Amino acid sequence: MSRSAVVYALVVALVTLVDVAKAIEGKCSACRGVGKSLADALRNDEKESEGKVVDMRGRLDSRGKRYGKKISYKESELRFEELLENVCADDGKVSELQFHEETARWRKPPNPVKKIRGARAKAMKAEIMGYCHRVIESAEDALREAVYQSTIDGSTVEEFLCRNVSKECDADVDFSLEEPKENELYTDDDGNPIDKKPDAESKKPAKKKKKRAKKKETENEL
Repeated sequence: MSRSAVVYALVVALVTLVDVAKAIEGKCSACRGVGKSLADALRNDEKESEGKVVDMRGRLDSRGKRYGKKISYKESELRFEELLENVCADDGKVSELQFHEETARWRKPPNPVKKIRGARAKAMKAEIMGYCHRVIESAEDALREAVYQSTIDGSTVEEFLCRNVSKECDADVDFSLEEPKENELYTDDDGNPIDKKPDAESKKPAKKKKKRAKKKETENEL
């Protein structure tokens, strides 16, 4: 391949990745959702691929004997195809993600009450599923090479996909930490973000607190 062709291919790849990044709001959390689905697929692959072979002997010779060869499943193209097969499945992990506007993140709703329904939910599902297919397609060559060279696994593929390849997440994202369960931010009295949900006691109305304190004083007097 000529130098100009290589440069052109790199430019096309970069433009594709930029388009992916612009295509969705909350791109890092969206990519991490895809990465988690891919991580599950890799963990299943690690369990099931060991010792498997692909029988390529699909033809018979003149004596009726099958000819061809058997190859290791780990080295076969079939392995990579099956690995990606369900990453963006309509009923898979990615399809459960919804966009949380308050924090601009994609998340799985923590409970049925917070789950968005109706036309808006359908639009969100179409958006995240379309993104899933695009980001996997744009990273396919890099993923294929990493899988066959065994340089990624279920614990590292999320960072590989979202930081190293697609660049959807910034350098300060810590992939060793899970995102908050509800992906919600809370603030203190000064408006500063805190990472802990206010406890039930602090959320009770002041009127109830005073009433309870007065009742306690009465009991003490008795």
